[in-house]
Amino acid sequence: MAYHRTYGLPVTISRCSNNYGPYQFPEKLLPLMINNASLGKPESLITYVADRKGHDQRYAIDPSKANAELGWGPTTMFADGIKLTIQWYKDHMDWMEECTSGEYVKYYDKMYAKR
Repeated sequence: MAYHRTYGLPVTISRCSNNYGPYQFPEKLLPLMINNASLGKPESLITYVADRKGHDQRYAIDPSKANAELGWGPTTMFADGIKLTIQWYKDHMDWMEECTSGEYVKYYDKMYAKR
């Protein structure tokens, strides 16, 4: 929206819900759960808790407007996408370790501290 307001660039804004996939930062739910579950720990460590108050009971995305106006539609259904995502994280545990090591903080400090 800033580019539209500043430069008059024609833009289309999509406000998606709960995106997932490769390279999502490991603090997010799916990478976090995949990483934690990959430590070979027993299922008995899972603790079920109540939903937080005011938690959304359901997410229902209707892509029909995006399809009608933009010709956009999902190319991968969730059941397939989640399997591919889990496999990607399992195949890239070195990336997960690098992200969670704190090295990225040093990088940002080096690159942006003096700005």
